Amino acid sequence: MLDTGAMVTNNDAILSLATNESTIVEGKVDELDAAKVKLGQKVLMSFDSLPGKVFEGNVQTVAPRIDYATKSFKIKISLPAEAPRRSGMSAELNILVQEKPQALLIPVSALSDGNVWIIEDGRAKKRPVKTGLRDSRKIEILEGLNPGDTVIENPAGLSENKRVKPNNP
Repeated sequence: MLDTGAMVTNNDAILSLATNESTIVEGKVDELDAAKVKLGQKVLMSFDSLPGKVFEGNVQTVAPRIDYATKSFKIKISLPAEAPRRSGMSAELNILVQEKPQALLIPVSALSDGNVWIIEDGRAKKRPVKTGLRDSRKIEILEGLNPGDTVIENPAGLSENKRVKPNNP
């Protein structure tokens, strides 16, 4: 772990996990997002070593000062009892700033210049969409799609009315 004010490089850890009486995950929040983070806020954590599993914690502390070297604020998150407890594990932390249980979500890779391609009657159709919240994998669609529409991921090279066939896993 680094001391406050220490210089860091691209190889320095920005997240560490340690075990003690109450297990805490330490992470950093970019200065642009720090104003959205509040004490007690729900955090979803996934660990590279446990693909497909998501654990829920809460923001316990937010550092009062920015780390000028990384332009971020250190945060501490409670780790649920069922989560893995090995120091140094890497994790992805998603701090929930808003929840929408009925949101229509599509993969980010399906969005291209404000449009989404769908399959309609066996042909590719381009639809303009209005987007909302997003993370690194999914994006909320506010307008332009309906539940049940078949969306085409990675639509590069498509043209309107081109014959396409869904690839259902």
